[in-house]
Amino acid sequence: MARYEFTCPDCTAQLEFDDRQRSVAIRSGCPLCGRPIADTDFATREGGSA
Repeated sequence: MARYEFTCPDCTAQLEFDDRQRSVAIRSGCPLCGRPIADTDFATREGGSA
């Protein structure tokens, strides 16, 4: 499963997500401040396979 690094453009929170969490965050917004987020706010994390 892929891992993604997320940095919120508004609150600057830095979090790590798996595929499911990423999908939820794109629909729901930043889990800390609620800002709408997009695919471009994520970076694929190297070596993220479990």
